[in-house]
Amino acid sequence: MENNIQAIEEFKKIYGIQDTDVVLRLLGIKSKLASEKNANMSDQELFNFLDNAMNYDEMQIWLMQMDIRGIEVSLNDSLKKFFELVTDEDILGLYDIEQNYNENNIESVKKLINSDKKTSL
Repeated sequence: MENNIQAIEEFKKIYGIQDTDVVLRLLGIKSKLASEKNANMSDQELFNFLDNAMNYDEMQIWLMQMDIRGIEVSLNDSLKKFFELVTDEDILGLYDIEQNYNENNIESVKKLINSDKKTSL
């Protein structure tokens, strides 16, 4: 138990997140991605993924509203709001969407490269 509290406090310190619930949710999502999607992410990879995931729906609208009002939103604030709007299952779904999008782009690039090789012969 003591080690868990130390790990949470260290995570909060490193990333400037004040809310323990946000840290616990982050760690829970990271764990679910590893166990359910076989995606072992570093903390930075998790933040990058969540940054992309926050570009959808209500979250994007909220971020734009804050920007229009001139309110600077911290990482803690944006994650807290995002976690209010989406479930862990929603986040896992967004991960699947991102993976499929990336895989489709890779396939398109491979086809383009193979096409270019054939035409230059």
